[in-house]
Amino acid sequence: MNPLEILSLIFAIMIIVKFLVFLVKPDWLLKTAEKISHKKSIINGLLLVLIVVLGYFVLTNLTITQVMPGVLLGSALIGAMMIQYPGYLKLANKMIADKKKVWLFWLIWLALAIWVLVVLFL
Repeated sequence: MNPLEILSLIFAIMIIVKFLVFLVKPDWLLKTAEKISHKKSIINGLLLVLIVVLGYFVLTNLTITQVMPGVLLGSALIGAMMIQYPGYLKLANKMIADKKKVWLFWLIWLALAIWVLVVLFL
């Protein structure tokens, strides 16, 4: 198995386990999310490391123009799920009001978008 297949396998198992927990013990899932939410700086650091490691494996095996449609698919899935809950607008308003927390992620999105444009048009 190549690194992308291993990552896909791990992600698939994580999704199935989370789905089963969601069906059997949704309260446990919520309690775990609440506990994790109190450790924002640690989780944020871990996620940034995960982004770098995953980005390395994905972008050394695929081109940016192959990666971005997958990112688009994932974003569409998350968007379709979030739109089911009108409360998502409160989150959007918080993000707009407190740009300090999201600027790094916007820079990452912007860098990816510019990278795609450079590859396609230069």
